Amino acid sequence: MTVSGNYAYVTAGGSNALEIIDVSSGANPVHLGKIVRGQSGASLNVPHGLYKRGNYVYVVSDAGNTLTGSLDIIDVSSGSNPIFVGSLTHGSG
Repeated sequence: MTVSGNYAYVTAGGSNALEIIDVSSGANPVHLGKIVRGQSGASLNVPHGLYKRGNYVYVVSDAGNTLTGSLDIIDVSSGSNPIFVGSLTHGSG
């Protein structure tokens, strides 16, 4: 998980998702959006780590097996509608 500005970005391994939560009102967080495995090509196979820079979140997934590892790049410029941009998977480069 990471917090940037008013938003928390959380990987959800059990549901294979990146969740975006508005935390501007500390006591009342609001779920804004999510992207799940397979949506527009996103790997998100048991995601467990992330890094945010600018409008992009970089999500690491591995499903417990380094042979299926991936790095997904998600555009989060619209918190309620994250968009899969691309990925790099184990063995693809």
